[in-house]
Amino acid sequence: MSLLPISLHLLTCVLFPPPVAGTMDREWKDSTGHYRLSAQLIAYNNKSVVLQKENKELISIDIKDLSTNDQRFLRTTKVNEQLFASANGLKTWTLQSGLKVKGRVVEFAKRNVTFQLQNGRIYINDKLFKNLPPIYQKMAPRMVSHFEKIKIDDEAGLTKWLTKAPGQQKKFPCEGILFELENGDRYGVPMFFISAADQIALKPSWQRWLAAGGNSNQQQSNQQQQQESFYLRAQTQANTENIAQIKQIAQVKLQLQAYDAGLFDLWEVGLYPPAGSNSRPMSVVVPGRNSDQAANAALRMYPGARVGPVAKVRRK
Repeated sequence: MSLLPISLHLLTCVLFPPPVAGTMDREWKDSTGHYRLSAQLIAYNNKSVVLQKENKELISIDIKDLSTNDQRFLRTTKVNEQLFASANGLKTWTLQSGLKVKGRVVEFAKRNVTFQLQNGRIYINDKLFKNLPPIYQKMAPRMVSHFEKIKIDDEAGLTKWLTKAPGQQKKFPCEGILFELENGDRYGVPMFFISAADQIALKPSWQRWLAAGGNSNQQQSNQQQQQESFYLRAQTQANTENIAQIKQIAQVKLQLQAYDAGLFDLWEVGLYPPAGSNSRPMSVVVPGRNSDQAANAALRMYPGARVGPVAKVRRK
């Protein structure tokens, strides 16, 4: 992961930052009008919308499952103007070492970092060390300390270490999160720098992002990684002081049937993945005469899952 500004390809996943209170709070409906949810719009891309419920839980719903009015709402000029108006909001992250990084999360990323000594001056990925932002001048020695298992505190220590390195150069593979600073430059923060609490919150999505990179279908792999990066941005942009307070974004699957005759109700059943699994928590909407029937129907759809909250969907 580079400590230098990185030119990235334009992502198909577009994040909109925290919405202005009021307009983004609304009642969302599914395409049949039977399923309704009061929630705040947090983010959306070309595939999914991320909403924050009143209890602060984040959920993701496929846009194609939303009502025509809701889909039209997402495209309105007023909505997008308000969303973009808050795009300058920055979040301050406190790293394990106590260093603070202020910026916007862009995506998960894997990059190589090359340290090199030329004419007595240190370059990191071909950028002069002295030209890096102060936060990364502090971070670079700690990165080398992490990989080399030696104590390096400053530029002088880096110079001494590089003098003894073969060819006065060393490359490290880094994995973590790409940040965009206030000036628009993008820098990588290795995952081992992220605080322990935030690492726990991000771990499932991070592992899914890594697993998607091993997919033999490159196009599908890119799409899966972009979606996980989208969820990362939505998770960090939600209205919370600490990402560790936000659980994984649950995927809501709408399995709806007509029930106007009143022969059964619709139930939203929360499902948690089996212990040790990195699958995403989800909620499914299923028909049933009571909560037990609904829970059993959900388990037939997802064998091995653990049942969470079960709630009746109110009729229109």
